[in-house]
Amino acid sequence: MNHASPRTRGAAEPGSFNRLITRPAPLRALHAEALKLAALPGARLGAALTVAIPVGLELFNTRGMTAELAADPNSYLHELLPDMGVMDATYGVVGVVVLATVSMAGEYTANAQTLGSARQVSTTLLVEPRRTITVAAKVLLVLATAAVLAAVTCAATFAITTRALSEWSPTLWPAPWTRVAGIYTWWIVNALGAMALACLTRGALVPLAWCVTTTSLVSPSLLLSKATDLAAWLPDAAAFSVTLTDYQGPALSTGSAWTALAAWALAALTLITVVWTRKDA
Repeated sequence: MNHASPRTRGAAEPGSFNRLITRPAPLRALHAEALKLAALPGARLGAALTVAIPVGLELFNTRGMTAELAADPNSYLHELLPDMGVMDATYGVVGVVVLATVSMAGEYTANAQTLGSARQVSTTLLVEPRRTITVAAKVLLVLATAAVLAAVTCAATFAITTRALSEWSPTLWPAPWTRVAGIYTWWIVNALGAMALACLTRGALVPLAWCVTTTSLVSPSLLLSKATDLAAWLPDAAAFSVTLTDYQGPALSTGSAWTALAAWALAALTLITVVWTRKDA
């Protein structure tokens, strides 16, 4: 009597390998990049920081705020109210920068355990030689991940603000979509800039040092505004022009701000593409 042999536990479904091979190249590249990004500890850390930093800041800044607002009608806190829930969400950019940096810098890390002195980029280009497809997958994955994280972060900071400030809270529901879009754009401009620097320097040190410093510690536009009015066209000034209502730095009109942000994003994307496609692996 013939007995059908039981399928080995964990074995691939029949035809699954063939279905993977017959997928369009962009989908294969996107799937591969998603698996690589999920396996990077730095990417998971970046995702966690993206949400944790704004939430932590919002919890800290709203603590005891209602009591001081009620006790002192002239308190400076009254001036901060319109931007509560939004202002702290912008600091999620630090985590996004970490995530974007490791997604690109990880390609240039030696993997001695499996490939001798070779780097991940050699395997990446061996699997998918068409570099434009690979870099497009990387960028799209970072942008999509940032969008999800922006939604989670804004929802969390808005909820904390509404609950903590009660009647003092600014109107955050329905969500101020233009300001949310400004936060997301601020994040992706810096994410693309970090990826460009990581690709150019083949490492994480320069993009992390530069981007984290200029997004959370020092404002380039505020520093340069003392020397030139063109500082208003820098990414931070442009982003805060559409995100914050009480921004004290050099500001642009709404249309000019969006134009500036689009130009910076396009410049970073162009640099990523040129360096990735033309520089030797």
